[in-house]
Amino acid sequence: MGLIGNVRKIVSGYREMAQAAQAEADRVPLTILNPSPQPEVDRLIAAGGVARGVVVRATHGETSGERVASMRVDITTRARLGNGELGEPASIKVRTSWRVAALLDPGLEIPVTFDRSTGIVTGVMVDDLERELGPRLPEANKRWPGWTSDL
Repeated sequence: MGLIGNVRKIVSGYREMAQAAQAEADRVPLTILNPSPQPEVDRLIAAGGVARGVVVRATHGETSGERVASMRVDITTRARLGNGELGEPASIKVRTSWRVAALLDPGLEIPVTFDRSTGIVTGVMVDDLERELGPRLPEANKRWPGWTSDL
């Protein structure tokens, strides 16, 4: 095996180590910043449809300081379950505004859909999320200074 093969093996090994470390970090207990009362969480679970989840991590590709109207954000989230438990971490890709992306702190409770049999989040309700974060949107300007491009 040549030099290129050895480099590929090394890179693959580092990638696997990074993924394992991130998976472990995603399981660390979270402090929920804006918790809904557990009876309300239980009611939403029983009703089906929209429920509650907790942001573990939110990442996006914007590094230039540009603030765009619609950007892709990868949100790792865990569903809120009965007895105050959280489901397994799931990574969900959404499109939302830069303002919402700037406010997605670890521990933020957000509206989600999830598979009730597995407890794994299957989607983030972006319209509901934007409505919930509406009163806080001016805070995004302070958190994410930059320039706006709405073409």
